[in-house]
Amino acid sequence: MKQIITGFVLASLALLAGCATPLEPAQKEMALTVAERVMLREQVWGSYTLDLALEAMLEFDRVADCPELREYALSIVEQRNWQENPPSYTGQPFCHLNWKVIEATGNEVYVEPFVSESERYRNEVTRSPEGAVAHNPKEPGRHLLIDQLQDYAARMARTGKLTGDKTYFIECAEQFRIYRGIVRNPETGLWCQGRGWLDDPMELSPGAWSRGQGWLIRGLVDSLCALPRGSQEFEEVRGYLQELSEALIAVQAPDGMWHQLLHLPPEQSAPDTTGTGLIIYNFSKAFHEGFLDDPRVRESAEKAFDALTQYVTPEGIILQACPGPGPLKSIEPYLGKDGKVEDGESHGPFCVIYACAGKALLEALPSD
Repeated sequence: MKQIITGFVLASLALLAGCATPLEPAQKEMALTVAERVMLREQVWGSYTLDLALEAMLEFDRVADCPELREYALSIVEQRNWQENPPSYTGQPFCHLNWKVIEATGNEVYVEPFVSESERYRNEVTRSPEGAVAHNPKEPGRHLLIDQLQDYAARMARTGKLTGDKTYFIECAEQFRIYRGIVRNPETGLWCQGRGWLDDPMELSPGAWSRGQGWLIRGLVDSLCALPRGSQEFEEVRGYLQELSEALIAVQAPDGMWHQLLHLPPEQSAPDTTGTGLIIYNFSKAFHEGFLDDPRVRESAEKAFDALTQYVTPEGIILQACPGPGPLKSIEPYLGKDGKVEDGESHGPFCVIYACAGKALLEALPSD
């Protein structure tokens, strides 16, 4: 493992903490109300959706100055005693909250465990015949999943940033390239969620799921934030982001939402607050950082945010949050039971808090 260059990296991360911008009271209230429902559960441990909510709280504080959310998220990490018992990569599926803690605190004690677990992840993950990282170690190399892709690729890019080891940057770009060649529909530009979940191990999962595209754009944007600007890997991943943004704008519903299944006309599946929230945040961040410069991206995110507010009750309950579909064998599980989803689904809070953070990033930019 190459030497961890924490001094420079942690200093650059600390500079990010100064970007907080005033947020309209109604939007800040929405983020706080949603976050408070998470906090009322007083969970120290939980599913990855809890860790994603804590991630979102830290990001919301970073961009909109909300110390109560930062303090809560860090208090949970303290109760987990991560300084003495660092989390393994297997314990944080689809996310790595410890990276957000590094960003938020600049504490070097979290860095070496993050790097060592990334190295272990790269060495231990099973791969498809094409070299794509696969999800289920019980059937090595069979199950491809873009939920995992986004987590793995972003972690590789972030580890490269922490260590200066360029092989992590190469691994990040290579995984997006391999997956793109397998699961992207060249006609629509949308990605299906995976391969190998049906009886035929080479058959793709059907459809194009809204939150799946949200996961994907999250991984692309997170990776770009860590890849060296101007590098071959940065430009390659940026190209994938640009083509995905075109595909997403093309299937955004007239009211601004993205619906559960984006390969279908909007009237054939319901609006999805989870996919919409993730797309809002990552469109906003990509535009704010200059990864995307098409003004339609900003317009799309702002329109979507206005629509999303209609799906959050005054009590912070999130409506129309698509459930996790389980095995990816048909499109029906994406639609919920009898075509309906339960109010307050656990994937909703982190997506909405992230969307509010995205809105803050846009408000920090000058108006056209």
